[in-house]
Amino acid sequence: MSGIICGGEVAVDEAMIPITGKLSVKQYMKGKLSLWGIKMYMLCGKSGQAYDFILYQRASTEFQTSLLKEFGRGPTVVLQLAQRIKNQIGHKIYFDNFFSSYKLFQVLKQEKNCAAGTVRVNHFANPTLIPDKEAMKKERGFSEEICSADNITLVKWVDNKTVVLGTNFTGKGEIDKVEHWGKNKSKYITIDLPEIVKC
Repeated sequence: MSGIICGGEVAVDEAMIPITGKLSVKQYMKGKLSLWGIKMYMLCGKSGQAYDFILYQRASTEFQTSLLKEFGRGPTVVLQLAQRIKNQIGHKIYFDNFFSSYKLFQVLKQEKNCAAGTVRVNHFANPTLIPDKEAMKKERGFSEEICSADNITLVKWVDNKTVVLGTNFTGKGEIDKVEHWGKNKSKYITIDLPEIVKC
């Protein structure tokens, strides 16, 4: 079923529903607030309302085989859940580096949906971004941008540590300013904030 109106911005992420009883789909996830529970992949709106979900059941999870074969699990989750907003042009979809891939950004762009999220650079053929050690020697707020021929952009940004973000609709763009706590100076300092980080 598609065509549910979710508003302009949606996010895909995983969630744990706590459970103490016996259940075949119960998972253990280290580092989660609820260590044991039912793992769900969810499509949520800006308000936090859930519009769709995929129940994770290990090998029997109901993924579309064709998507899984072509894109792998993370991107398949996004593409499968994004079918709820199919034919609703202009949504912005956010997700983290578990889901990100170059091909995912391409497909969402072709479907006229904007996408942004953190990325793992090895999912992008290890592009020539400044190495972390060198980046951390730069001034806090430093950013570097590279863009593919089909306008998939990666931005590496330096805050307390480095982060790489991918997008198919923006990039460094218009640089803003933001106040972050400067641990070394024991006061707030003003640093540069690329447009993609503001999204």
